[in-house]
Amino acid sequence: MVRHRLLHVATHLLVAIALSGCAHRSKAMPRGAPAAAPAPRPGEVTLRIDYAGAEAMIAALERDSLPDAAVDSLLEIHGVSMMVDNVVRLVPGVGRADFRTAIQRFVRTGEVAGEHVAFNLQKARSQREGTRALLTYIRENEQAVLERTLAAMAPYTPETGPLHLKAYLMNGGTSTGFVRTTAEGDVFYFNLADAAGDREGAMSFIAHEVFHLVQKAALRRVPALAAVADVESLPLPERTLAAVVHEGTADLVSDPERFGGNGAIIAMQRKRFGRDAEPTRVRENFALFDTTFQQAVRGGIGWREVLDRGFMSDPRFYALGREMAKEIERRCGAACIRRLLQQRPVEFFLQYVSLYREHPDIVGRFSRETERHLSSLR
Repeated sequence: MVRHRLLHVATHLLVAIALSGCAHRSKAMPRGAPAAAPAPRPGEVTLRIDYAGAEAMIAALERDSLPDAAVDSLLEIHGVSMMVDNVVRLVPGVGRADFRTAIQRFVRTGEVAGEHVAFNLQKARSQREGTRALLTYIRENEQAVLERTLAAMAPYTPETGPLHLKAYLMNGGTSTGFVRTTAEGDVFYFNLADAAGDREGAMSFIAHEVFHLVQKAALRRVPALAAVADVESLPLPERTLAAVVHEGTADLVSDPERFGGNGAIIAMQRKRFGRDAEPTRVRENFALFDTTFQQAVRGGIGWREVLDRGFMSDPRFYALGREMAKEIERRCGAACIRRLLQQRPVEFFLQYVSLYREHPDIVGRFSRETERHLSSLR
């Protein structure tokens, strides 16, 4: 049976957390930070967490054989099925049948064929004790997880109406997390193996994915922006802009400086964010975006190449979106982030362009050609 709990968060508790930063007081709310958005009213925010996929994968990877019937049962579990589908979606040449071949061979021999590495079965097994510990921690602290997540998001959260969040915990796959629209609504999936047992790293990842659900809910409140919530239907240039804005603002919310501890994952995240903020790296990221975006406008590349260049193994466009979001917050306040998340993504870019024209100290800048293309999309 799928196990989950329904959580309700009371207003007075959320207000206390959002305004005091008590969940991560030392770094989450620096001096001069903008006031938080109004907290949801009682009953407006709920979270259900499904543990079945992660637990089933741990159990399967500890066996020394998996007959076809056992793999069939595994694939009937929603979290496992969606993990496999996400690999198929992102990795060319890999199909659902490859998962069966991969996991049966792996439990029998401990080996993974080169074409099957994207399922990350070795990591899923090697990190299983850390994954078990995280499962126990999250299950025992579900309400605290939700409260901390909402507190991190509060300054940037636009009006969404009631939020009924659903999370599926996984163990394996090619993505740390992803969001899909299902019969249950917008749902996020989180690969616990990538957290390597690091609680604060897991909290950062959860905040990132939950904010994607917030983004979608906010966009769907504006009828003309429903297509932006479901970005696959957008023309490539607009889809690229939307992805940068969505990932960049989710990174802003999940900034590792908002979270404590010195675990391996949170430490790695701090190092990556610090590197991405170096002026040379910022300029490189903007130059890469110029080239990619202009080719997208001309029809010279497809979404697969955009993904590979800026959103996959070296997520430079996450960093670019985060850099823009940080400057917008610094110069205009968190209220600007909230407002821009309920407008077309090009408005986020044009707001940033307006700011760097006004403030010469802003390092990241687009080329004149990119600026012209952005203006044409308004």
